[in-house]
Amino acid sequence: TVRRAMGRLTARIAELMAASDDGLDLKRSRLSIGRLVDESIDSTAAAIRGRVTRFVTDVAGLIADVDARHFSQAIGELLTNARKFGANDMPIVVRVAARDESIEIQVSDTGPGMTRAELARAFDSFYRSPSARTDAIQGFGLGLHIVRNIVHAHGGDIELHSEVGVGTTAVVTLPRVIDS
Repeated sequence: TVRRAMGRLTARIAELMAASDDGLDLKRSRLSIGRLVDESIDSTAAAIRGRVTRFVTDVAGLIADVDARHFSQAIGELLTNARKFGANDMPIVVRVAARDESIEIQVSDTGPGMTRAELARAFDSFYRSPSARTDAIQGFGLGLHIVRNIVHAHGGDIELHSEVGVGTTAVVTLPRVIDS
C-alpha cells in the first residue's frame, strides 16, 4: 500500500515539475511514429492495453524527428485521459495516419464528452472540468497542458473534438520526415 501511494505521489510530483518547465530539452532522433505509439500503448497499464483498438497505416513510412521520452509521455497522457474519462469497458481508439507532410495521431474515447466551455479551457494549467471534480477523478488538471507543451515543442499542434454524451477525440498533428 505504501509503495502504491508513493508511486502515485511520485507521479504527481513529476506532473507538477513537467508543468513548470518553460522549455523542454529535446533529444530528437528520427523514429517511426507508429512504432512509438505502439510502445506507448504497450507500456501503459494492463487496464488500458486491453481496451485499445489501433488503426495504423504505413507504419514504416511515418517518420518524425522526436524526443522519444517526451513524445511517449504525451501519448501516455492522452491514453490515461481516455481511460479516466471514457466509459468503462468501452474501447479507446488510436489512429495514426499520414496527412500530406504531417502525421496525425488520434486518441478517442466514448466518455461523457466536453462542453464548449470545457473545451475552451481544457489546455489551461490546473483546469479540471466540473464533471471531473464531481466524479472525484484523480489528477491536477495538468495532463493536457503538458501534452500541448510537448507537441508544440516538436513543431506540432493538438486539437480536441468532443460531443457531450458521445466522447472526445484528441488530434495531434506532427511534422513528418519525408525522404527524397
